[in-house]
Amino acid sequence: MSTTTEKLLTEVPPDVVARRIAEFRQAMAERHAPAVVVYHEPQWPCPWQDCELKIKGIDFHLELIISDKQQRERLLEDWWTGPGLVARCPRCRRYVAFSVLEKRQVPTIDSTASTLPDNWHEVALMYHSG
Repeated sequence: MSTTTEKLLTEVPPDVVARRIAEFRQAMAERHAPAVVVYHEPQWPCPWQDCELKIKGIDFHLELIISDKQQRERLLEDWWTGPGLVARCPRCRRYVAFSVLEKRQVPTIDSTASTLPDNWHEVALMYHSG
């Protein structure tokens, strides 16, 4: 890679990156794109410290998990432009908020959260280790 290209790649201001990510997420929501994600290395581990599962990518296959079309559309909207989807970790069984950018611990479930059924991981395609 040339020095000029490297310089361009390293000098993208954080606000520009954030804007482009927001635009991408909005475009995916408008197209009703499937809920899929590939996490970068710092986000691989389960956010619960004593869990050893590392999920590197997920295709949730919401169309196979959720039969109600309106509920599925709400989940897709929460995935692409909202807080993400809440589901139990397949290993430690504690709740995790999965989003396009990160995974977070969910100590208690909020009644407004887009929560997947406990067997979501039996249908979803995951690339994981641990």
